[in-house]
Amino acid sequence: MLVDKLLVLSRSGADGLHRRREDLHALAAAAVERAGPAASEHEITVSVAPGPAVHAEVDAAAMAIVLDNLLRNAIDHSPRHHAVVIAIAGAPAPRIHVEDSGPGVPADVRARIFEPFMRGPHPATDRASGPGFGLGLAICKRIVDGHGGTIGVEDRPGGGARFVIALKPG
Repeated sequence: MLVDKLLVLSRSGADGLHRRREDLHALAAAAVERAGPAASEHEITVSVAPGPAVHAEVDAAAMAIVLDNLLRNAIDHSPRHHAVVIAIAGAPAPRIHVEDSGPGVPADVRARIFEPFMRGPHPATDRASGPGFGLGLAICKRIVDGHGGTIGVEDRPGGGARFVIALKPG
């Protein structure tokens, strides 16, 4: 598993991407469907916010990795019976928001959260007892960077985290 993640990280630069015009709502809906079993197990509702179609030049398989990682983290950090939502916006450039109502990401951790092997301080991500290796968000960043976009994290109004992907207009 760790070796697979390291291979994805090493291959996820711009040269390994195969872009075509994709509907971001369709990619998000597919990610929500894949996250269904984990969401059910954690008693979390996962959905895509309604909105107009937004298209972007992306590698669908690579963006699936990004959305799957962000959803998995959001599900793992959300309290039971809460919601995780993916919202898509198109102006001024395509943006994807993945929002949860968990503990959020402390301000002092945000600058480092996308570094390989970095793990947040939440008990669910404790290296001694939590799952994962701290590579998921580093892989997300590498893939988004390869698309010429940016990824960041901020507080969600009302509590929780909002991961924001901004892609190049196209």
